[in-house]
Amino acid sequence: MIYYDLQHHGEAAFLPWLARMIADPGNSLHVSYDGTDSECAGIATELARAAPPFRMLRVERSPPVRWAGPSTVALLMAALRRAVETPGWEFFVNISGTCIPLASQGELIAHLGRGLAEGVRAHLFAFRVRKPWVLGPEDPGQPIRRARLGRLFLEGNARLIESFRDPGWFPVSNPANRVMLMCREPDDRAAPMAVARPDTAELAFRRDYLARHPHYCGRAWFMLHRSAVEDLVAFFDGPAFADTGRFFLTCFEPDESFLATIVMNGLALGPGAVANDNLRAFRGAPRRLGDGDIAALRALRGVFFARKIQHGQAQLLRAFVEARAGIA
Repeated sequence: MIYYDLQHHGEAAFLPWLARMIADPGNSLHVSYDGTDSECAGIATELARAAPPFRMLRVERSPPVRWAGPSTVALLMAALRRAVETPGWEFFVNISGTCIPLASQGELIAHLGRGLAEGVRAHLFAFRVRKPWVLGPEDPGQPIRRARLGRLFLEGNARLIESFRDPGWFPVSNPANRVMLMCREPDDRAAPMAVARPDTAELAFRRDYLARHPHYCGRAWFMLHRSAVEDLVAFFDGPAFADTGRFFLTCFEPDESFLATIVMNGLALGPGAVANDNLRAFRGAPRRLGDGDIAALRALRGVFFARKIQHGQAQLLRAFVEARAGIA
């Protein structure tokens, strides 16, 4: 019934536990892991041992992807294409390795089925970005500079790189500025991402695109009916996708805006097909979840996943999740 697309990097010791929480003979699980081929093979063995009742279970090495880079959108598109090629499921759900379910698989399927009966084929959280965008400053007299800023490793005009330290412009916390910042990922994963202001022609294109398709942003976590996934993939493969592909596959941190802008503007799914609710605790925002969060999670209604569990401080939380998921 459910096709789970799980993207994970880092420590994988608790992936078998998560797989057991979502296992069902009617479910499929595809894991993209940012590791070596031998590590992926080992994870596949552990998952099969821990949670055997899946219709399909596959672990593959994740393609190169960088946080805040355009590769996040390429990864999403590949995941949806891969799902369409897999038979035997009705609903698509994307999760990370630090997500936890807050209900049983039967409860989730029943909820999605009720929504489908009312015409809802997509559950996601999105809001219209109304704050005006501001171009990042560049100084032609300054050199190209590299800098590490938290998780970011960037290269660009020194004035632009310095502006990343300005909280008033910082695109991670100012979504309007993300789509007006060009971003290119090099083939060498050790090299920095290149960022730059759009040139005159590109700026004109981006103004025009936003005039036709207002910018929406949200969380890159969603649940989709198979027909919605098929419609999205058809959109990706059609001529109407050209401008959207150019817009989002060349800008900074596009993953939280890509699907939201497509769906909320009706570019792929018809009216009435979208519920602006991704069915995640805190709308899918990351929280460092441990034993102290059980009471808050217990009080939530109408949500089916939360993130991010901190397993070192979550022995009681895991027991709570197991009870919620109906695992003996």
